[in-house]
Amino acid sequence: MTKEANAAGRVIHIKIALSKWISNALRAHEVVSIHPDYFQLKTALERRFYELARKYCAHQTTFSIGLAKLKDQAGSTDDLSDFRRQVQAIVELPGHTVTIDDDKVTFRASDTFPILA
Repeated sequence: MTKEANAAGRVIHIKIALSKWISNALRAHEVVSIHPDYFQLKTALERRFYELARKYCAHQTTFSIGLAKLKDQAGSTDDLSDFRRQVQAIVELPGHTVTIDDDKVTFRASDTFPILA
């Protein structure tokens, strides 16, 4: 990052170098916005669920995933029955609702956010 300031010391220009993968993601429209309430989520699991819900619901309003696969994607080391209880406790995320039916978890977008490009 480089920056340029005027005589009063105020920044007038900033140049930031993006990594290749971020640059490619921006060109491919694969970057999504984050709801401001994301930063109010209390647990790491809630934040990870939000990230997954946001990713998978970016181009569709509903996304379903098996509980075991979600456990893997969330990086949880808990056994499946404990993980299921944790999922059942998370019913709402910023802009999304979460439901669990047997071993299938469904994320539904309740708000729409623009894709960043």
